[in-house]
Amino acid sequence: MEGSSQVQDLWQGLDRLAFCENAILLELKNKSQGTTLTSTNADRQHRDKEIHQRQYSKAFLDDIALIASAGGGGDNVTAACLEKNVDQPPGLVIRIARNEGLDEHIRASLQEIVDMAKCW
Repeated sequence: MEGSSQVQDLWQGLDRLAFCENAILLELKNKSQGTTLTSTNADRQHRDKEIHQRQYSKAFLDDIALIASAGGGGDNVTAACLEKNVDQPPGLVIRIARNEGLDEHIRASLQEIVDMAKCW
C-alpha cells in the first residue's frame, strides 16, 4: 500500500481535473499543428549547396560589376544580375547596367570571362 500513498501524494494540492483537461487540449492542439517536419542530412546538404551557390554567384556578379565599372567613381555606377535562360539554348544570362554604357574594350573583357566560365 505504500505505492498507492505515493500516487495520492503526487496529486495532493493539484486539481487533477484541470490537469486532465489541459492535457487533452494540448494533445488536440498538437494534432492540429499538422505533421511534424523533420530535416534529414540530405536536406541540409541540399540547402547548404544552394547557399554556397548563391554566395558564389553573388561574388561572381560583384566581380563582373567591378570590372564593368572600369575605374569606379560616381560616373561609372554598375550593376550586374544573373538570370536563367529558359529559351533555347538553355543557360545563364548576365545582365549589366552602367551609367555610361559599355565600351567595346570592357565588353570584350567581360566576354572573355564569360567564355572562361563556360569551361567550369
